[in-house]
Amino acid sequence: VNIAFSGGVDSSVLLHAASALRHRYRVSLRALHVNHRWSTQSDAWQLHCERVCRALDVDFLTTRFADSLTDELPSETLARTKRLQWFGEVVDSGTPLLTAHHLDDQAETLLLRLLRGSGIQGLGGMHDDRSVGNLRILRPFLRLSRADLEMWAKDYSLQAINDPGNSDMRFERHFLRYESLPRLMSRWAGARSTLLRAAATVQAAQV
Repeated sequence: VNIAFSGGVDSSVLLHAASALRHRYRVSLRALHVNHRWSTQSDAWQLHCERVCRALDVDFLTTRFADSLTDELPSETLARTKRLQWFGEVVDSGTPLLTAHHLDDQAETLLLRLLRGSGIQGLGGMHDDRSVGNLRILRPFLRLSRADLEMWAKDYSLQAINDPGNSDMRFERHFLRYESLPRLMSRWAGARSTLLRAAATVQAAQV
């Protein structure tokens, strides 16, 4: 089983949980880390991820994008495309890739796609089990909130990377995360769960 491991809180919890369960299910684990070179700290973050994997006795594989460190705002869509391309190259067909996308990510994704005028496929949001070409992607945390994962990390004293770029409001997703969604939830407390149900309804209509 492969784990997409950025070193942030979410993927650190996923790697920790998978590591705890691997012997029960008799699976081997490999962490896949993409060094986007968006920050001068990117190489240090890569080393952190390698040390975490060594401590957990998990295989570690990384790639370093050579052209990402720039003064220009990096493209989220381009970065995602390049990640998926690399994952598809290194993950054997039929072997799943687990990602740590969660309930808050799903809400942000659905709102982004609504604002971009996506069609019926896009409005289904992220699927918990989806194939992209020969790459099978599993998202086991889609019904857990960011707060749930942060609590897990705190309970187990996990050391995670804090990327300052995650609060850069130039990114559309970050604006939704820190400005729009909190305001929506101040009026509609169950907004995230409602958006999850809406995405599930659209997914069911696609079948």
